[in-house]
Amino acid sequence: MHIRRRIVWIWAGGLGLLLAMHFLLTILYLAPDNLLKRRFSEPLQRYMDPLFAQNWQLFAPDPISQHRSLVIKAKYRDPATGEIRETPWMDITRPRVREIWENRLFNGSRALRFQTSAIAMYRSEDPDRKARGLRMLRRLALHFLNEETNLANVDKVKVRIVLNRFPRYPERQRPDQMGTLYFDETDWMTVRDVGGRKP
Repeated sequence: MHIRRRIVWIWAGGLGLLLAMHFLLTILYLAPDNLLKRRFSEPLQRYMDPLFAQNWQLFAPDPISQHRSLVIKAKYRDPATGEIRETPWMDITRPRVREIWENRLFNGSRALRFQTSAIAMYRSEDPDRKARGLRMLRRLALHFLNEETNLANVDKVKVRIVLNRFPRYPERQRPDQMGTLYFDETDWMTVRDVGGRKP
């Protein structure tokens, strides 16, 4: 009996320690800029992104002011003629948002957080983070092509980040789509660079 009780206490203590460490790292991640946060910036980013990433932009005085989405296009070989063709731009963010709207119990927010992290990393000035972001964008494009399209023989993909900066506060009566659009586009990336898979 004593052994069982001891095992329960050890298990509960270990779980409590893990939770305490998680909340400590989360508090440090969300804290204002300080020396400790700068010292452990890279391990914090690796732990928090993409699953636990958070920010305070929902709240004043710095509410969210832009919408970021991803669109992709692909080059593929037409099976009938053998010619290389190019698809139009395909929005890969809108379907994820629609899934969340239609089913609030669906855990699609994780996919959106992955997109957000990929965009933030790709737009980073740190070369290592930018390269990691590029790999994440490739993975997102390949996943969309595999799951949402009937394309075969895809050879290359290109990803475009679309930023819609909402109208400023003095123009708040204007709809969000009347904001300014900015684009950041990758080069063409071969599908083989993503784990050797093809759609």
